[in-house]
Amino acid sequence: MEEYTQTPYPKIVRAPLKLSGVFGIAFQLYKRGFFQMFLLTLLLIGLAGMLMSGLPLYMLKSIGFTDFFENSITQFGHLSKEFDLGRIFGAIMGGSAISMLLSLIYAFLLSPAYLGAAFMEMNERAEGRCGSFSQLIRFAVPIGFKRFYTTYLSLFLVYLGGQIIVSLIFGLIGGVFAVAAIVSAASNLNILTFIVMGIILALLLIVAVTVLVVFISLVYPVAAHEGKLAFNAVKRAFMLASKNFFRCFSANLLFTLLSIFIIALFISPLFLFGDILNNPLLLTILSGLCGTLLTPYAAAFYTALYIDAASRENAPLGA
Repeated sequence: MEEYTQTPYPKIVRAPLKLSGVFGIAFQLYKRGFFQMFLLTLLLIGLAGMLMSGLPLYMLKSIGFTDFFENSITQFGHLSKEFDLGRIFGAIMGGSAISMLLSLIYAFLLSPAYLGAAFMEMNERAEGRCGSFSQLIRFAVPIGFKRFYTTYLSLFLVYLGGQIIVSLIFGLIGGVFAVAAIVSAASNLNILTFIVMGIILALLLIVAVTVLVVFISLVYPVAAHEGKLAFNAVKRAFMLASKNFFRCFSANLLFTLLSIFIIALFISPLFLFGDILNNPLLLTILSGLCGTLLTPYAAAFYTALYIDAASRENAPLGA
């Protein structure tokens, strides 16, 4: 690894951190070798994401479905006889099939390669080293892909199971809110009631997803730093997260809210100054660039969170 013969950055001290310290260490790791990681993320994650989201939108726009949808909002039922619904259905099915194929490639080839490279690199950066772009490519394929693939599959299964549980809970809560909404409508309550209920439902979903992320967020940092793989890494990550649940939950919740804010800020020009339905390409590019910028920071953030959690095992009481 000739790219790691020099150490231009100071080594990160592995010690308990304050919440602000987690974000501060994450930013230090993020900005070290920023350009190399940005290129790798764009290559493996950003472009794939743009294709998955942009291609179906482009196909629908190419047959005029976005115009049909927009006009139908103000002229409901008027265009139904003038538009080829079979063509719409064919385009939707074709776009869905392509998106599914791209999603499978992303999920089982690109994503595991990227995660292996990103967390190996963040672990190196914590030691004061920074790899070149060619080193990151080697970390991705074949090193990261092969070494951590069983870990990725284990994480994927755990995450899938967690999503099912969250969906069931959220579906139950959503049903309660739906009944409440019907009662509210029958009682002629103010529209503000529906808005408040929607906000509460969205916040409950964010909290539920954050709890799930807390328990899986340390899996790859454990694998990269401790060498534990597959379900051993999952078990170790769960143990660390359980011991530091409220710290990890607070940090993850704040990170989630900040991410939502940044994404909204990125795509807000389309809502404020343009017609989002007629600008699928611009929407795709903005969303892809936003994801390309946020994804490496997520790897840095979870590495910093691991540093905090792991260092507390041997920390004195009250640290």
